[in-house]
Amino acid sequence: KIGTPNGISSLDEISLGGLKQWIFIRAEDQNNPILLFLHGGPGEPMGGIPSSRINDAELIKYFTMVHWDQRGAGKSYNSKIPTNSMSHDRLVEDCKELIDYLQNRFGAQKVFLVAHSGGTPIGLKTAYTYPEKIHAYVGVAQIVN
Repeated sequence: KIGTPNGISSLDEISLGGLKQWIFIRAEDQNNPILLFLHGGPGEPMGGIPSSRINDAELIKYFTMVHWDQRGAGKSYNSKIPTNSMSHDRLVEDCKELIDYLQNRFGAQKVFLVAHSGGTPIGLKTAYTYPEKIHAYVGVAQIVN
């Protein structure tokens, strides 16, 4: 539980790319810079939303942490998701739509983007395609070819 006056801890269902997807947001001060975390996989949220409370304990002091269960993963899983929508390019566009949503919701100009393993191709292409939306990109276990 966040006990600060301007803190936030919310689990929200939003629409990205025409599909309902879930984000988990935590911060001691929601005016802090946004740090969007892209999980690996594909389809494998890093420890899931419950463990993010432990992993983010220090980060939420300095950032508004956003964990996104990408289409087809975690709480965003739905057996009716069209197979043809499960593409790398669609995930990049979902990520861009999420960044737009966060910018509007929190009044931020840019976000920090951190991606892990299978999330790194999505993060890298998002940062490359939309650099005006990104403060910095950090790849953890970056996938390269």
